[in-house]
Amino acid sequence: MFIFSFKRLWYLIFAAIAIAGLQIFYNHFGFSMLVLLIVGLLALKFFPAAVIPIIIVSLFVYLNNGFSFVADIIQFIFIGLPVSIVMAGLLFPFVESCQSKLRKRKKEYK
Repeated sequence: MFIFSFKRLWYLIFAAIAIAGLQIFYNHFGFSMLVLLIVGLLALKFFPAAVIPIIIVSLFVYLNNGFSFVADIIQFIFIGLPVSIVMAGLLFPFVESCQSKLRKRKKEYK
C-alpha cells in the first residue's frame, strides 16, 4: 500500500519552484550573483547587520560583471593612493606659489 502525503507533495512542489527560480536567476545574472543572493539570504536570517554591505558588494558585482572591482580597489590602494599623496605634496606648493604671485600682481595694479 502506498501512503500519499499532501504535505510532502506541497513541499516538493515549492522546492521545484525554488530550484527553477534559482536556475533562472543563475542563467540571467551568473554564478557570482547567485552566490551573493544565497549569502544575502543566509545573512538576512542569521546576521541581519551584514545585509547592507552584501547589497553594496552585489551592486558592485552587477555593475562590473564580476568581482573585478576588488582588484581595482587593491590596485588603487597600493598604487593610486601613494601616487596621489606624492602628487598632492608636489602640487600644493606649486599652487601656493602661483596664488602668492597672483596676489602680488593684484597689489601692484591697485
